[in-house]
Amino acid sequence: MVWARLLVDECCRLGVTYFCVAPGSRSSPLAEAAAANPRVTCISCVDERSLGFYALGYGRGARRPAAVVITSGTAMSNLLPAVVEASQDCVPLLILSADRPHELRDVGANQSINQVKHFGSFVRFDFDLPPATDEVPARMVLTTLDTAIFRATTDPYGPVHVNCPFREPLEAVRTEWDLECLEGLSQWMASASPFTTYIPSSTSSLLDGTATLYTSSQMKEVSSLIASASRGVIVAGGLNQSQTTWAVFKLAKHLRWPLVPDVLSGLRLASKEEDMDVKIIHNLDHVLLNPSLHPSVAPDIILQIGSRITSKRLSQFLQECSPRAYILVEEHPYRHDPGHRLTHRIKSSAGEFARFVMKELTEPEFPERCHSYGMWLHVLSDTVRREILFQLQAEATLTEPCIARIVSSSITTESAVFLGNSMPIRDVDMYADGLTDQQSLLGDQNLPAMVSIGANRGASGIDGVISTAVGFAAGSNKRVTLLIGDLSFLHDTNGLMFLTGREAQPPVTLVVVNNRGGGIFSLLPAAGLMPAVTFRNLISSEHDVHLDKLCHAHRINHILVQSKAELVRALQDSRTSTSSWVIEVASNIQKNANFHRFLQQAIHCHLDRVLPVLSRHVSADKKIIVAVETSPYSFPLTSRLTTGAAEFYRQGFLLRLVLNNGFSGYGEVAPLPGVHEEDLLDVEMQLSILCGKLTGVELPENVALLDGSFSQWLRTNLGPQAETIFPSVRCGLEMAALEALAASHNCSLLSVCNGRPSDVSICGLIDMSEGTPDDVASVAEQLVHEGFTTLKMKVARRALPTQDAAVVVAVRQRVGRSIHLRVDANRRWTLSQAVQFAEAVRECDIQYLEEPVNNHASLPAFLKQTQVRVALDETIDLNPSCFEKVLESAPLGNIVAAVIKPGRLGGFENAYMLCRLSLNHNIRPVISACFESSLSLAAYAQFAAFVDGQSPLPSVAHGLGTYAWIERDAVGRSFSSIVNKGIVSAGAVNAVASTLLQFNPPKPRARSFTSTVALGGYCFTFRVVEVASMLQEKQTVVFLHGFLGSAEDWLPVMHSLASSFRCLAVDLPGHGRASSVTGNLEAEWGLDVLSAALSELLEQLSEGSEIVLAGYSMGARIALYMALHKHQKIRAAVIVSGSPGLRDKQARIIRATQDDSLALSLRLGGLDNFVVNWYKRPLWKSLRRHPDFKNLIASRLAMHKGNEVALAGALSQLSVGRQPCLWEQLHTASIPLLVVVGKADEKFVSIASEMVYAFKTFDKGSALKVVRIDGSGHCVPIESPLLLVQALHSFMLGVGLN
Repeated sequence: MVWARLLVDECCRLGVTYFCVAPGSRSSPLAEAAAANPRVTCISCVDERSLGFYALGYGRGARRPAAVVITSGTAMSNLLPAVVEASQDCVPLLILSADRPHELRDVGANQSINQVKHFGSFVRFDFDLPPATDEVPARMVLTTLDTAIFRATTDPYGPVHVNCPFREPLEAVRTEWDLECLEGLSQWMASASPFTTYIPSSTSSLLDGTATLYTSSQMKEVSSLIASASRGVIVAGGLNQSQTTWAVFKLAKHLRWPLVPDVLSGLRLASKEEDMDVKIIHNLDHVLLNPSLHPSVAPDIILQIGSRITSKRLSQFLQECSPRAYILVEEHPYRHDPGHRLTHRIKSSAGEFARFVMKELTEPEFPERCHSYGMWLHVLSDTVRREILFQLQAEATLTEPCIARIVSSSITTESAVFLGNSMPIRDVDMYADGLTDQQSLLGDQNLPAMVSIGANRGASGIDGVISTAVGFAAGSNKRVTLLIGDLSFLHDTNGLMFLTGREAQPPVTLVVVNNRGGGIFSLLPAAGLMPAVTFRNLISSEHDVHLDKLCHAHRINHILVQSKAELVRALQDSRTSTSSWVIEVASNIQKNANFHRFLQQAIHCHLDRVLPVLSRHVSADKKIIVAVETSPYSFPLTSRLTTGAAEFYRQGFLLRLVLNNGFSGYGEVAPLPGVHEEDLLDVEMQLSILCGKLTGVELPENVALLDGSFSQWLRTNLGPQAETIFPSVRCGLEMAALEALAASHNCSLLSVCNGRPSDVSICGLIDMSEGTPDDVASVAEQLVHEGFTTLKMKVARRALPTQDAAVVVAVRQRVGRSIHLRVDANRRWTLSQAVQFAEAVRECDIQYLEEPVNNHASLPAFLKQTQVRVALDETIDLNPSCFEKVLESAPLGNIVAAVIKPGRLGGFENAYMLCRLSLNHNIRPVISACFESSLSLAAYAQFAAFVDGQSPLPSVAHGLGTYAWIERDAVGRSFSSIVNKGIVSAGAVNAVASTLLQFNPPKPRARSFTSTVALGGYCFTFRVVEVASMLQEKQTVVFLHGFLGSAEDWLPVMHSLASSFRCLAVDLPGHGRASSVTGNLEAEWGLDVLSAALSELLEQLSEGSEIVLAGYSMGARIALYMALHKHQKIRAAVIVSGSPGLRDKQARIIRATQDDSLALSLRLGGLDNFVVNWYKRPLWKSLRRHPDFKNLIASRLAMHKGNEVALAGALSQLSVGRQPCLWEQLHTASIPLLVVVGKADEKFVSIASEMVYAFKTFDKGSALKVVRIDGSGHCVPIESPLLLVQALHSFMLGVGLN
């Protein structure tokens, strides 16, 4: 027992406190010593094989070894797979094996095998201790263990083995020992340090030239090669720690080289990097599917950091591309060069190497050489990423690539993921996407947020994966999600024993992809070369095991999922549970193999289509938007709109987007009553904000890909609020952008999207709401005479379906059978009415009936009863996600067309996505208009030609016949002039936009002035910015900004509201250039004095009208204070991210002291440091991700430079700690209050809820309204002005302000 306790105690001193103990008699001294040591955590398992993998997982997660205690005999042999994996992947592991004493070896003693050197070359250190005796100095035990742990935790990390023979009796029995064996232990016993302290040599010597292996000249050669690269690439292989990953990221940022991450690098699942100046190439593996691209993506210098790469295709490409230099940096000394291509092998940590390169290469010009190469890789990868996303979303079933994407998307930075071998790790490497909305701000460096990730890639076996993952959870002390195949799961079901009855064990969610066999083998060539029975029985190893019953036996929660929604929900539920879960996902080997092949073929074809656009994207000159202008229009119609609106005219806005190259593009924003939810005033408010936000922004060529690039461009420049742009506005913006690019290249919209010119067939449109059947038939006959071969009739306009049917019958009789007839009910009929109509026109050979029933849930029943061919229209418009649901429930082949309106769906990109989805189901897309002007009709005709060119199905007539309703157009040349016999020539379409009538953008209306208020011993000078209303009778809205802000913060909102309100914004004291406060007691003014001064200012500004007072943050507290003190001019108040103050007096004192300290740091430390530190606060987390953040910081510094003293005074005097608590006064509010908070601002969302409760307590809940803004944090006016404007406008209309 003495030696056992010495071993355990020394382990603890060396940081090895986690013991994995297998039951056994011979090892009982070690087990008892471990259990008796209070610093030790013990875990046990009956299966040594699982226990070894568990300890391996712990070492992966903790980056320090766990000790495995086992008995003698074959128990030790069961550890070999885990030892091999630990050795191959450099994971620290300590094995303490009990053994028979030497006299019982090789004599046939029970449970005895040769345990010396049992693990061969797979351990870093192997020592056979003598049996415990007083004849050997006890310090020998300690020094042996010290050496073992040093070898396990020094590069190359790995497993070590100490064999411990014990003689019987094994239990603790008192025996007399010679105390001389303890000689030399007095100092050790008096301290907490290990007996021998190993001091490793610094790895920096390898890089400064003092090492013998790598001379200074050799490292200079490496740095020279890196500096000379014109197509340099960094490949991040398997990396073990976040610090290592960040070092690689920083190096890529310094060199401005593209970075290709392996899934185990930590960067494959990292947060998006758009604003981090690093091009992370997530999907190079799929880019390589297209061999024609290999020459253009081949690097001349490869710098690989971390040796293992999951992707076989990438590995082969790197080996075959013949670079000038292939440099591998890895901490261990082992050979990892399967292609025999390495020119330089550097044994170093990633951090030391990165520091060396960044120190050596400081010239600012050399990174530019690789910029265009990096851009090319990035646009290719990004295009593939969007195509993968589309195909995974378009596939209704739960495929294995989709499983990988959903699982990887469910991981957060607070959790970890472990990947099983075979297909799970490959699918995640190929199909995962990065984290969303998670970014880490460390110091002044933007670094990606990453998740902990692990896998057994040393030997890449499928055994022991469950145990390793559970140990990984224990080592990293995080909840782990394990993605694993069914065979791998069956290999290690004993690992489930670790998940029950272990209090300190973090829970694990096991996602088991059960395709009832080895799915990866179905992707190999052998699958098609041998008899199916042989392949099934001997290769794919099919099984029929019930996983749910296995889980039940282990008392583990189990759920079977079979759809995307079920998997997402199961992952969400498991994440909030304190228990472990097994989520079994049903899959099919053959369907999975087919989908993998389809996906790869789709990506190959997609790259072929988009290559011309991508080439322009990286080679063309930058196109900067220098102006975005709008001009309202109104033109008369020949007859009433078929949507049911009573107007005989059409209104909207023309949009002009001007580029720095002198070319312009035109778009149209025309919400249609009865179709669009937004109206003209809504879009006018949005356009006023967007025109300013997009000015100065680069317009990239790749928006013409129609693959999500336009959406990404909007998000990059507008942040989350891009998702809130109205469909009609988004369509107009995209139209103008595409036309601007087309003008720049002297081509058409069709050509700029790389479409093929072709004629477009148009269907004639007939309104059947009036006239006899003969009258309508005559109209149809006239259209046929004009050359139309397809006619569309609007039905469900008459009293009875049979009356509509009579008209259709009359038309069919008049035009004959050669003309295609379509009818459109616009969802106006009940199921029984639709069936009645269908029966009445059964002999009319209708091409399709569009939207027959008023509820899409009734559509399957209609199709089943009538067998009529149907087209979808409003079902798609109202909710495009319903499209998939309808297709799933409808009989196959009965839905034959999808009517796609770009103006209703939010533009060409969204429309094309639905077109592709339709074509995937053999449904013909029909492009349709919303009664826009000829400008839009010309663009839609080109889009229709583009869609026809991409469709494998025969082309159809498109729904652009609304041109017949236009009496006098918004453009000089109408669309009707280029329609010839129902056909539009693609060559003639582009001429329409060039005849645009005079464009009249509104003039800016902003001005600024100062106003002085004398109050007691104070003199306040306020700078005021005004945006005047175009209305003569005007309501006034006054805006107050937050700390560090200015009146200009509100300008986008003010311009947006200026069509209805007179808007003014006030610079508060200490802010801006002109606002100030002076007086004998200047340092003592506060909220009450300032509110009084502002009240006087409002009297001056009101011009006799009532005022809506709106404030943000600090300005919100002022506005609330003034509203509660019943200023007679204030009609209503808007509180944006504001608070009634602190209830607790002591909390107010503390807060005032804190703000005084901040004010002092501002005075003494300067504005630059103060602003940087101010915006590092958690309150600004979402703002830091906003695309305007950098510009915001710059404007804050420019605005307040030299004004630090006054600004510090405002911070101190207007501290929330000095603000009177307003909670008790809330119920006294006599005017309506609107409280606006960002949904991501948890603190102020909670405050808003408390304010609602305070009002309801006094039965005054109706006086206060709360609006939570999607996609926004604390700084709502900057982060989401579009939704803020909607909330303000709705509120002011609601309280009677027009």
